[in-house]
Amino acid sequence: METTICLIANVGQRDLQENGAPLDSKRLRAEGERIDAEYDACKARLSMPMLSAALRQVELEQGRKVSKVLLVATDQANERFRAGDTVSCARVLARMLREELGNTPQVVMIDQEPFRYDAMLSFFQRKVVTRKTARADVVYVLCAGGTPACITALLLAAIGHFREKCRALVVGQGNTVATPLAVGAQVLDSYRREGLERLLERYDFSAVAANRGHPETAQHIAAAAAARLNFDFAAHHRILTELARTGEAVVPDGWLEEAGLLALGDRSAALRDLYWNAVVKWERNECCDFLGRVWRLMESGLQTALGEVSDLTFDGTVKSDNAFKKWAESVPGLIGFLQKADLAPRASTPVMEKTLQFLVEQEENGLAPDRRVRFRLFLETMPVFGRARKLRNRSIIAHGFQGLNRQDILDALEKDEEGMLETLRTLLDCFGVTAGENIYQPYVQAIRQAAGTGR
Repeated sequence: METTICLIANVGQRDLQENGAPLDSKRLRAEGERIDAEYDACKARLSMPMLSAALRQVELEQGRKVSKVLLVATDQANERFRAGDTVSCARVLARMLREELGNTPQVVMIDQEPFRYDAMLSFFQRKVVTRKTARADVVYVLCAGGTPACITALLLAAIGHFREKCRALVVGQGNTVATPLAVGAQVLDSYRREGLERLLERYDFSAVAANRGHPETAQHIAAAAAARLNFDFAAHHRILTELARTGEAVVPDGWLEEAGLLALGDRSAALRDLYWNAVVKWERNECCDFLGRVWRLMESGLQTALGEVSDLTFDGTVKSDNAFKKWAESVPGLIGFLQKADLAPRASTPVMEKTLQFLVEQEENGLAPDRRVRFRLFLETMPVFGRARKLRNRSIIAHGFQGLNRQDILDALEKDEEGMLETLRTLLDCFGVTAGENIYQPYVQAIRQAAGTGR
């Protein structure tokens, strides 16, 4: 299919020339009307040097002529300025371009004062770049004729709307071929950098990975980070392994080791990931997801604690429940303790919490002193987050549809933000897991470096 090429240009006071000279700017409307009325007699004397230079450059670049032209001219309502309007010149230029290109250009009229920057940007965004005529595979904008406000507005509106399709041209004095400008690529690169930073500030790795405007290496690193953020540890390890194998990126020391531990189900590594995942959800103000992570952290802590003393694994299956029941029956006094609380021996969170309480309180059960201290601290910390149980239960992650915000959670916990995060870290400390530095920050730095935006 043939590429559609569009040229958009402002019509200024020097765009239409007769006998090699610009028309009288004080009588521009009248002069244009005269030439339009006497077109056949005048056309041998007419020229459009800036538009012709742009057309030549496009043909040199594309190997073919422009498909469509959109001219922007002034036709002001204010009588003081109408004499210098370019509307009649635009009509003449349209006739000349139709004869040269074989298609009829469209003319868009500006009825406002063309020297007002804000008004012109709004006009070009609403009335020019959105026109059907402007739809094309490649859109050239000529930054030559028109007021400085119109040139600026055309450039900004076109780059913002057409993005990578936009090519800017300028015509030097006396030049017969227009010169390409790099401003479009520079502005888009600035947009890309700013957009990338906004995504990285929110650890939105999925969006970075999906954006083909970023270098492939940056996308691949982001895909690994996104997989980790989604607890897809197998994919996380696979992507990092591929990056290291191909040499596409330098995978820092320790990344693959850590990825391997996560993929193999290492409990300590998973707890640390769960903590930082919760922190990210908090920073994003995704409060339902945050509480979901907190509850999983408490549940996982209970599973870890009981796993230490029973060698059981907890995976939510009937087999796991049966194994827990069999173990509970082997612990003297535990079944009776659970029955008093109206709990049956199964691997549910309330039962596991009550079981851990029993082990901590019963001195004769042989629990090692260091474990008793750690488990007691864990049991003392859990109720802090338990204060948010009603919020959780009424939210979408449990049994309701009630909305959540950070202040609701802090009020329920009776903590400020730092106190809340410190309490969350205490849950990790109970199992010898150190939160350390933000696990996602190294990915942020690696993505910035791969994208050429490193700080």
